[in-house]
Amino acid sequence: MSELARARERYIKNKHDARKAAVVNLEPHLQIKFHVAEWSNRCFEAMKSQWSGSEFDWEEIRRRYREPDQLDFAIWHEDRLCAMGLAVTTGQSVKLKFIEGDARLDCPLKGRRILIALEAVANYAQARGKKEIILEPLNEGLVSLYETNFGFEIVRPKNSPMFCRKKV
Repeated sequence: MSELARARERYIKNKHDARKAAVVNLEPHLQIKFHVAEWSNRCFEAMKSQWSGSEFDWEEIRRRYREPDQLDFAIWHEDRLCAMGLAVTTGQSVKLKFIEGDARLDCPLKGRRILIALEAVANYAQARGKKEIILEPLNEGLVSLYETNFGFEIVRPKNSPMFCRKKV
């Protein structure tokens, strides 16, 4: 088996384990059943049929982001798609590039989706030996949420966009 094939197998295992650990670690505390899976045609079909619209063009994201070491995930409650996300590896970091949740007010994981996503990303970062996770919030309200509720450090470079960073 080639080195590349071994690396791909490691990435697949790391991703599977990271998603599974997010459920094992959080389900008892959240007291609601959910599961975290990889992207699949089922997930994209559910997004189209269950969500009334989307902030992102997920089909284009799926087409454009095809790195073997990225972490794609879909968060489910029973047959309901509650969130989708994508994290990419960059140097010593894993960067949560996209996340979106079901916009309906009755989503059973509303208010919990980012916690689940961050847990999966942190698990993946640890498995890959990365030192931090990075987020680029879409607005100042999210900056406050990430800093206050999740312990992220806000970084405001002079000539680059602001981002949030947390050690794993």
